[in-house]
Amino acid sequence: MNEQPISQAISSIPPELGMHYYHFRDDHAAQALHAELVVLLHALGQHLDLRLLDGVSVSYDYVDTLKHFDSGFPPGRPVLPTDDEAGLGIAIALFVMRDGVTKTHLVFSAQMLEALTGSPEAPAYLQAVYLVTHECAHIHDRAVLEAALPDHMAALAKANAQEQFYALSNFRCWDEYVACRFSAHADPSRVVWFEKTLLAALDRVEIRAAAHVARHRSQPDFSRLLMDVSNEYTAVCRYASYLIGHIMGLDGDIGRAPEARARLRSHWFGECFDELTEALNCLWASYGGWTSLREFDPIGKIVQQLVARVGVTTELAESGTLMIRLLRS
Repeated sequence: MNEQPISQAISSIPPELGMHYYHFRDDHAAQALHAELVVLLHALGQHLDLRLLDGVSVSYDYVDTLKHFDSGFPPGRPVLPTDDEAGLGIAIALFVMRDGVTKTHLVFSAQMLEALTGSPEAPAYLQAVYLVTHECAHIHDRAVLEAALPDHMAALAKANAQEQFYALSNFRCWDEYVACRFSAHADPSRVVWFEKTLLAALDRVEIRAAAHVARHRSQPDFSRLLMDVSNEYTAVCRYASYLIGHIMGLDGDIGRAPEARARLRSHWFGECFDELTEALNCLWASYGGWTSLREFDPIGKIVQQLVARVGVTTELAESGTLMIRLLRS
């Protein structure tokens, strides 16, 4: 029997992990949450590769903490939480630079983690465990990607313009699929939120995409148009990836999301959902054994097809530049 205390248990958690608590009502509240969070992180580190975890920040003013966060990179745009019709950001895994090494720092809204100090039977406790597990899964997956494709950033720089553009869609979808797949059992009921989020996104995407097209017909900026429209359809595919990953992490039964299953049977996105499921599951089947970034391209091709639905097409010119066209309505 292992008699080691949790602080000495075999775990991939770095031995000197920076833990920061902001805007708590008092030190006692911060210390109580800290005690529970450290135990959870050590437990997760026994199953996930968290060696590149830089630290964790928990704040009752999530937006302010992100605004003043020091990433170690040159100053750029401030980090802002997700805030759209489908959901409000409550946690994020941020790349940081520490002593020349790229690591990941986790930032959480304290309101979402405070239940860790309560009953393990409470729904809010399961949601908090899920949230931490999900963000830690992002760190694990980044470690797996680095091990499988250590030169992936250099390879991306050598890719053609179209491959580079849609690579963002590839990883926005894959990142959430794999994190949801790893964390599904922490809170199986999370499927309800993922289902509602996807359906909300489907309800608005065509209207929003059409508005972008209409604006750029009167004030053409084709590069901005492609970015705007692709962001809309990437968001839908990303929300679908949350749902797919969660379901596959449980038992693969889409019946766990009955409303989504019924809607997709007759919806234009239904076929794309099936193609996306196949592409993501194929990547999972060879998890960590990838030999090229091109293996992720089927995801971006789905987004490219969706963008073409509203008349925005792309192709490579002989010079290698990305040609963007807006078809007449």
